[in-house]
This record gives sequence, C-alpha cells and structure tokens, in this order.
Amino acid sequence: MRKKVKILVLGSMLYDCVTWGDRLPRKGETVVGYRNGFFTGGKGANQAVQAARMGADVYMIGLVGKDAIGEILITALKKEGINTKHITVTDKSATGTCCIHVDKNGDNAIMTAPQANLDISVKSIDEALDDIQDYDIFLTQLEVNINTTVYAIRKIKERGKIIVFNPAPAHKIPLETFKYADYISLNQTETEFYSGVLPIDQKTCVDAAKKLKEIGMKNILITLGSEGVFYSDKTSSFILPAYKVLAVDATAAGDAFNAAFTTALGGGMGAEEALLYGNAAGAFAASKEGAQSSLGYYDDIENLKKSAIIDKIIY
Repeated sequence: MRKKVKILVLGSMLYDCVTWGDRLPRKGETVVGYRNGFFTGGKGANQAVQAARMGADVYMIGLVGKDAIGEILITALKKEGINTKHITVTDKSATGTCCIHVDKNGDNAIMTAPQANLDISVKSIDEALDDIQDYDIFLTQLEVNINTTVYAIRKIKERGKIIVFNPAPAHKIPLETFKYADYISLNQTETEFYSGVLPIDQKTCVDAAKKLKEIGMKNILITLGSEGVFYSDKTSSFILPAYKVLAVDATAAGDAFNAAFTTALGGGMGAEEALLYGNAAGAFAASKEGAQSSLGYYDDIENLKKSAIIDKIIY
C-alpha cells in the first residue's frame, strides 16, 4: 500500500458450520457429506479480517450475543489486531450463525440466521462515529439491521468519507442510499436483483451497469466469479479477468475481494489497481477452505497478483 490506511467496517459477525460434499442438495433432499468444520465468519467480520491481514488499521462496529460463540468471534478479531471497542454484547438475542454447503467444485449454498446482527441500533453508530474519527474509508454490507446501515452510510457521507458499499444480501433499500456510496460492489445475483439484468457477458454487464446508474450508483463493480470483475464509471467500462486458481471453497471470496479493493483504494491506489488486489484476494480465498481461515495476508495476495499479467478488456 502507498500509505497506512485506516478502515471502519460496519457489518455482521457469524459463526459458520461448513459441510463439504460431492454436490449441493436439492429441495427436500439430504446429501451425505464427507466432512465438516466450524469457522468464524460473517461478511463484516470477514472483510475486517482481510483488511487487517493486508496491513490496514481496522475498526469494527458489530453486535454479538452474550454467549460462548460471541466470545469466540470477538477473540478471533482481537487476534487479528482489529479494534473491537464498538462490538457490543447483548443478552437480548443470540450470536448469529451460518450453515454453508460446499460441493466438489467449490460452489456453495448458504443460509444465515443473523440474530444479534439485526439488533444493531443507530445509537451504536452515533457512539462509534463520535469516538472514531480518523479513518480513511468506510466499508459496509447489508447483513446487519438495514435501517441502521442506511443511517450509517448517510451520516458517514456527511463527514466526507469515502464509502464502499456491498449491498449484500440483496434487499430493497431507499434508492437515495446508493448516491451516498462512492463505490458499489455486487455479485451477479445482486446485480440482477437491483438492475433486472443478469450479467453474464459483455452486453449484459454494460446493460446492467446502465440500469444501476439510473438508480443512483456511480462507480460500479460487478464480480463475475471465475471470469473476474466488471467495472464501470462515468468515463470507462472494462473487465479485469480473474487470477486462475484451483477453486476449493468460494466462501468469503467476495468478502476478500471487497476488503482488498477497499484497502488498496484507501491506501492511495486508483480503482483499476485496487481491483487487481481485489481479484487476487478473492482468488486466494477461493483456493482455501472456510471463511476467515481462507483469507490471505498481504504477501500472499501480492505474490498471486504478480503471478500473471492481467489485460483488461475495454468496452
């Protein structure tokens, strides 16, 4: 990074149970897997860990239950050097959990029970923003209380901070929220939800970006899995192909991408170079098992990034 970056993350904290099998179950079907594991996760926590492993100073706003797995999640973040002062513990709801199925190709199906994550209040945001003022960039998703997230985005934009918004899982939110975010990152399913267009090739990516700009999005990142990432702003549109790895588990690959992009951007890089870091971090995570356990450190990501020349495809 060109400078030491300080990142504020608002997001979810989940305890994951992952089961691996030859294929994903169909509706009503039980598939016998060959092993399972338990991992610390949640989109917000995953992104915070990835940013910290890339060398960023990270502040995390979150909420867990007053239970054993809540303690496990907080301890894991502390071990990464993340500031957890504004992760609150509540006795009104349990810590969030997640069940993940992974097939032999590394594709997954996920169901979460957010629980405490849905109880984060605007009071928590106000307290955190009064206390934390020296961050460079803000990263958030939609895996916690949506009204609180929308409130946080608006308040942080009032303070002139750069915002990277990953509106996932996809939800209906006030469209004005999108205009506050400087960069909006979506996967293919989320893009279809917000634009009505499923991006699978050059034309559909361009069409989707046009629709997204019409509802207020500015700088748009559409992750395309093994095909890379499509980027579109006021002046250009292009695809950066993915780094090729042997996919083992796609869990947290999107979180790795978003956090690495945000860290590089906040560290003084332009959008295109930051996207390369995002692609490399996402590919590295997909080549490992689990959520936070799959996230690479700066040297891992830098080495993968240097392993191939990625030529962008301009539209």
